[in-house]
Amino acid sequence: MTYIWIGIGGAIGSMLRYLTGLLLPPVSGFPLGTLSVNLIGCLILGFLSSQADSNWSASPQVKLAVKTGLIGSFTTMSAVSTELVILLQSEHYGVALLYFTLSLLGGLCFASLGMLLGNSTEKRRKVQ
Repeated sequence: MTYIWIGIGGAIGSMLRYLTGLLLPPVSGFPLGTLSVNLIGCLILGFLSSQADSNWSASPQVKLAVKTGLIGSFTTMSAVSTELVILLQSEHYGVALLYFTLSLLGGLCFASLGMLLGNSTEKRRKVQ
């Protein structure tokens, strides 16, 4: 049954990723849609992986559906890698470097921000 929950989350996440790509097409070759989904995914997964996760009353299957299924399929390292290779092959070295830097450092920053938000939310909940 767990696999079904993850599959449902994955189906939803992949559709959201596709729609985001339609709403945010590449700008001058810069893959804005992929960068956006990855940074948003890092923020959400960071939040859900913080202390707030211990008080999330969802079942373990729902947590897996959201974290592994939905967010796992919403974000994508394979698209980042492919888009970087395409940018490099097209000799857009500056755009490729910017995209790589924003993807890696931005992802780390957004995951950290998500965890900070989750931890502060949990601390505020405990005080009340």
